[in-house]
Amino acid sequence: MQELCTVVAVLLHYFFLAAFLLMLVEGIQLCVYVFAVFHIHRKRDTAAMIFAAWCKSCTIHQPLGIV
Repeated sequence: MQELCTVVAVLLHYFFLAAFLLMLVEGIQLCVYVFAVFHIHRKRDTAAMIFAAWCKSCTIHQPLGIV
């Protein structure tokens, strides 16, 4: 039962952290849209930022010793 509780806690921590980083990505995109009106925003940039948010949330766990 202890292991199940630990697994659930780690997964919750990971998904909440990923959600907050995805909100940061959305905020960065909004700033780009507001301050660079005529800038051509490519879908590849958006996909790269979303991929970076998911990966960064995984790498934050390692220094904490959670995973």
